Amino acid sequence: MTGNRFHLTPLDTYLFRDGRPFEMRRARPLSPLPPPSTLYGALRHMLLEYHGISYVSYKARTVPDGLYEILGPRDGVGELAIVGPFFRDLEHTYLPWPADLVFSEDDCLYQHPGTVTGEAKYPDGLAPFALFKPGAAAPYTKSVKRHENADWIKAAQWWQSANLSAYLLGNDFSPQPAEPLYSLEPHTGITRSAATRTAVDGQLFTVDFTRLADNVSFEFEIENGAVQFPEIWNTSVGGERRPVLLKAMEGTEHTTLRDSIRSSIAALTRNGSVSFRLFLVTPARFVRTWKPECFIEGDTFQDNDVEYTLRAAAMAKGPAFSGWDLALQEPRSSIRTVPAGSVYFLTAKSDLDADTLADRIFKRFWFQPGLLAENNHDRKMGFARTLIGVWNNERSS
Repeated sequence: MTGNRFHLTPLDTYLFRDGRPFEMRRARPLSPLPPPSTLYGALRHMLLEYHGISYVSYKARTVPDGLYEILGPRDGVGELAIVGPFFRDLEHTYLPWPADLVFSEDDCLYQHPGTVTGEAKYPDGLAPFALFKPGAAAPYTKSVKRHENADWIKAAQWWQSANLSAYLLGNDFSPQPAEPLYSLEPHTGITRSAATRTAVDGQLFTVDFTRLADNVSFEFEIENGAVQFPEIWNTSVGGERRPVLLKAMEGTEHTTLRDSIRSSIAALTRNGSVSFRLFLVTPARFVRTWKPECFIEGDTFQDNDVEYTLRAAAMAKGPAFSGWDLALQEPRSSIRTVPAGSVYFLTAKSDLDADTLADRIFKRFWFQPGLLAENNHDRKMGFARTLIGVWNNERSS
């Protein structure tokens, strides 16, 4: 990541909801992390507040031209572009657990595509998965003994980015699951009659709000250097005006990691072809739910002189969420997402030399929304940001 880096710390409990209504039962939050679109909308509101401009003035476009270009229209996006959010404590950034990574009690295993055999049919020409130990040519055949420690499993939903290099290079490592980054606090409410404004008998509901642990915040970056905030700013966001602390931090860039993986991708190129993984570090919204928009017409797409082929995908079930349409003053339609932590397996082919091909791949996908269509507003909002990982598909299954 490069650009202006910030930490946003909620000073109270918070709740990021999906499109489902509250019911007379326990409702859990959509996610402990705000969806990228929620953060994007909050930052646009904060920019208006910082410049002393009311929403009425913004609606009427009576704002400085430079600021309006950054904010964009109410029903669209401007020049503002973000990467994130991620969890962050005093020392580490935390990423979602990769969907292709399996840890038994004994081994670190990667769940990678194998070879289709027999009469098996897989959707859209995709390949089945097999488990591999790092560096092994043949699939893992031992029984997988999953961790039975409930605390370890819960903590392993997030892991330190210090393990990122080993994971993206496909090496063996022992992950350090996160300490509890947040806790849930139940809030119980009542249902009021619209006619009498009094409580309706028996209609109680409980909602789990989230509270971050001490020294934990949301980390994100703003890619547009023209966007300015104070170095430290106490403000409030959301419909309930929840207090938050915004703090500017020093920018970071994973130059060494990027160069190491790029060199590995170039070294694995054979006859103009190389396979690699795309690790989603932020969620994605695709028209066909799980399938990236660039593959909407089939299993391949052409990016100038590079042809990409989708080989497989590993993911969990993603939540559905919507948002509020400022222009129409109504909720947006709910969209099913591909969760952060999902992994796509691609093959790139080209007549370019190995180094140039690796450069093209990294230009499109390294911390970029390369799986989205060029005209998709989600590119600016921070959806579908990916990292590139090594995948040696010269294995037998």
